[in-house]
Amino acid sequence: MNIRPDNLYMRSFVLAGVLCLLAAGSSLAASLTLPGPTLLYDIGGWNDSGMQFTALADVRLVSFTFENQGAADTIWLLDDSSNILQTYSAPAGDPMHTVVVNWPLSNGRTYRLISDDPSNGRWVSYSSFPTANAHLSVQGVWSESNQKLYTSWWFTFTDLTTSDDSVVPEPSSVVLSGLGLAALACMRKRRRA
Repeated sequence: MNIRPDNLYMRSFVLAGVLCLLAAGSSLAASLTLPGPTLLYDIGGWNDSGMQFTALADVRLVSFTFENQGAADTIWLLDDSSNILQTYSAPAGDPMHTVVVNWPLSNGRTYRLISDDPSNGRWVSYSSFPTANAHLSVQGVWSESNQKLYTSWWFTFTDLTTSDDSVVPEPSSVVLSGLGLAALACMRKRRRA
């Protein structure tokens, strides 16, 4: 079978285009952020408190904003039995900063993101629970010391960002891969000729 080089180029670009469309049509999102409300007031006396949420997919918590009053603090990721899964030591002197982590979350499990210091967080009245996206569903404020869930406030943590490890590649990556394969096919054909 004798294929002309211009036909080979055309077939390669069509293949790359099809791959690109398949990738772009995927409904999976690489990362999602659950923003939460603006926190307006300083917490006083609420130790071991933070957000309770449930993972709606197998994802990773990759970052969150810790809105605090500037004191050093310890942040825990707990399961719903209060087992410490992960910890982060927040430095003093930074009243609000983004914490970058790589903490796995399992589909259907409930977690608590907790700040240890009793007077370091921030809060706002907030009754729109549950707040959710495709990765997380927030149930409310969890008080570890009281072992109680409150649904009329939002405490300390905003911009919970998760990443789905099972996503397809970006469309641009697929296009570049397709173009690379097309170039290899052309080079192979020229060598044969």
